[in-house]
Amino acid sequence: MNKRFKSLKSISGIVDTMIKGLKREWVTIDMTSFGHSKKGICFGCAATNTLCELMQESFYDSEIEYRVDKFGDGISSHELELFEGAIDELRRGDVEEFLFNLGKISHLFSFELPTLGQIGHKELPIITTDTWEVDIISYEAYRDYLISKNL
Repeated sequence: MNKRFKSLKSISGIVDTMIKGLKREWVTIDMTSFGHSKKGICFGCAATNTLCELMQESFYDSEIEYRVDKFGDGISSHELELFEGAIDELRRGDVEEFLFNLGKISHLFSFELPTLGQIGHKELPIITTDTWEVDIISYEAYRDYLISKNL
């Protein structure tokens, strides 16, 4: 198991980590990119900021395109891409695809993933580069809903 994923104890914890990562804006938010840099400034989406939140540090411009190298042992580049894809589906409001992608890497988590029936199919807005600060409120409510269901 990857040491970074040990801190994730539940599906609500994954949602919360995405929220915290965006609010800290470890890298400049650009929902169209999993990570790139321009003139020494790193840009990335919800997934990139989630990885930073798990690491508790940002990527440098020389490493943002090689995220698996910094993220740590115990995870392949394919598994990291699946996790990033899951977070990207979450920020698009597609809870079903979020859960489906996490299911492909469920062995990385110390908890059992809930079913779609358990987590509910909530209407969530698509988090965009320009509207994320408003959209995140719905995700905070969804996180709180998951916590209330002990998920």
